[in-house]
Amino acid sequence: MNENIFTTVCPGCSIACGMYVREKDDGTINIDWRKDAIVNAGKLCRFGVRLSENLKNATSKVDGNEVEFSDAVTTAGKAITDGATFISVGNTTCAEHVALMKLAESKGAVVNTGMGAFTAIPEECHPTMGVGIPLDAIESAKKIVLFIDPYEQYPLLVRRILAAKKNGATVTAVGWKTVSLADDNKTIDPANYESELALDSNSVIIAELNPSTDPERVMVLLNLAKASGAAIMFMKPFVNAVGCDLASKKTEQKSLDQIISEINDGSIKTLVCLDSDLIEIMPDETTVREALGKLDNLIVITSRASAITNVANIVIATEPLYKKAGTIVNAEGRALHNSGESTDGID
Repeated sequence: MNENIFTTVCPGCSIACGMYVREKDDGTINIDWRKDAIVNAGKLCRFGVRLSENLKNATSKVDGNEVEFSDAVTTAGKAITDGATFISVGNTTCAEHVALMKLAESKGAVVNTGMGAFTAIPEECHPTMGVGIPLDAIESAKKIVLFIDPYEQYPLLVRRILAAKKNGATVTAVGWKTVSLADDNKTIDPANYESELALDSNSVIIAELNPSTDPERVMVLLNLAKASGAAIMFMKPFVNAVGCDLASKKTEQKSLDQIISEINDGSIKTLVCLDSDLIEIMPDETTVREALGKLDNLIVITSRASAITNVANIVIATEPLYKKAGTIVNAEGRALHNSGESTDGID
């Protein structure tokens, strides 16, 4: 059986580990390691290794009935009117995100990335929140402070942290959960972070920025980094969150909570989601499902079948990420190019 080999990245998180996807004629895929991938040196977490099991291709639908791709696009074109709201959290290429921005602009709207913290925090902080430090810098740090559990959230960070420990670094995990690779696990009042952590310019802070992150917490960590001279990196749960945020940074954004609130009060009647499943992303599934049910039109453009495709009025099924033409920008700001050539989603 013939197969096509795609040079791509794992869609699991913003580390964007390099991989090969081998696609057979029947559409089944196998994952292969890319030892030349500078981000991960060929290593993959369980999600990446099991990508073929974790991804199920979407099917184009209108009102629950399967239709041709072109028919779904035509129906969506009629349904998307002025006043529609658009969301793209960063699960696609920069090119596809920008294409949605152009569509939104033609309707007098913007594309919301869902990162509400950017709106609540002064603009001069956005570069630090957006593009992180080089992953190699973690290995050369003398002190690492974790506000995440890398095992659970970003497994490929573990090898970087272990390399730092081998080089003499100490690791402190802050929070209620014990992190096994940490030398010390602490619960600290944020007011005492600076005094108890004793960071300096050889230190690295690793935290997370997602649609539910409290902006006040982000500001506390930004101020901690500024006061101590430590480097700080905000990991994101979406593969191209950095690239999409950079593309949308000059636009006025709404948080996902704000969008749900405006759906509930009737301000938003049509919602367009590009590879963004709010049912999966947001913490209160029941509240999200109830809100989505109030829309006149829920239009989902996606490569993956998920909870939101089951409730959408219109589903436009695009090609999987590994087939897309375009670029991904990972958590450290590194531009990673797909070998795919398909532009269905962009078109």
